[in-house]
Amino acid sequence: MRTLVLQPWTTMTLSSTYTQGAEGYLDLSDFGDVAFWVDVAASGKLSSGSQGAAPTLTIQSAPSCDGAYFEAIGPTVSLATAGTFVLKSVRGASTVPLARWVRYQLGVTGSGVIAYATFRIRVAPLRQSFFLPTQIAGCVLWLRPDLAFTNVAPTASWVDQSASADPNKTLGQGSSHGPGLPSSNASFNSQSTLSLSAVSSNYMVSAGAWASPLLQPSTWVVVANNSDSSAAAEYLIDADDATTGQSVQYTGSTTTLAISANGSSVSTTASWANAGALLGEWNGSSSNLYFNNFTTPLASGTVGGGTAGSQGSMTFGSKNQSSGGGSYWSGSIAEIIAYSGVLAAADKARLRLYLNSRYNLSIT
Repeated sequence: MRTLVLQPWTTMTLSSTYTQGAEGYLDLSDFGDVAFWVDVAASGKLSSGSQGAAPTLTIQSAPSCDGAYFEAIGPTVSLATAGTFVLKSVRGASTVPLARWVRYQLGVTGSGVIAYATFRIRVAPLRQSFFLPTQIAGCVLWLRPDLAFTNVAPTASWVDQSASADPNKTLGQGSSHGPGLPSSNASFNSQSTLSLSAVSSNYMVSAGAWASPLLQPSTWVVVANNSDSSAAAEYLIDADDATTGQSVQYTGSTTTLAISANGSSVSTTASWANAGALLGEWNGSSSNLYFNNFTTPLASGTVGGGTAGSQGSMTFGSKNQSSGGGSYWSGSIAEIIAYSGVLAAADKARLRLYLNSRYNLSIT
């Protein structure tokens, strides 16, 4: 892998935004994507101003050297923690794919703050272009907190990013307390996640019956974690409409993962306390549960079937309220993807690379 240097070791002190000069830009016109290794030796603030403890970093790209065209190709992250972390240019609502030129920008948070950092930025350009889950055939739902999630008091909404154009897949706030706003989550490579609390009964629910119900065989992929080590089964997804009934659950007290439909489950033991990715295949007696390993299932068995269902009250972060409610999720949700059918091994590999890159996971 070819490695370049965007910024050699340096110490910078600033009280306002600093933008790298054109003499330091990298020309990556021969490449389709890029990863950044950021090394931080020391950081902090030299003033008593409000907020901020260290500079923030944003990587930007543009098709020309004209400063007006530069846009972010990754999240804005803090340089507050010494060590090395990786940033990847995965496209989001406020980011763009890699263009020809790359530069970085430092900022400070708060008023009257003078911040400093000793750091360097190394670059590993990649030949392949960026990938999105919708490029795999059969994608019928794609939810990511940095894409079309809004929280305007007192209601939150989350819009499906697949090509289905089904307004009933838009999620609305399912209780008086919506999930926490998307925020940069260090546990997920500083990407955006939704924060849900069982105590606050947070969950989201679909706007209405899907125009085309997701029947078996089907595949769900979710990236999340659960912070409640003592809980009984908590639901991340539940389509408990008595026919399709697909659901994803985690029991913190026994570290049990389960996918189920209509009273029949496939389960395994694995901790979901840290960021992880579950891939479930609902396919009758040939159902499979994968977790942080998209090559070999951790468990196989049978889930219930059924006739065509409405999926009209799917819940995310709770057991379906029409069947008794409760069992709220405690933790973070980073991404939810659903496909019709069972994915080919090559498509699972593409998803694995995408999720490992975006969330710094170790899916095999």
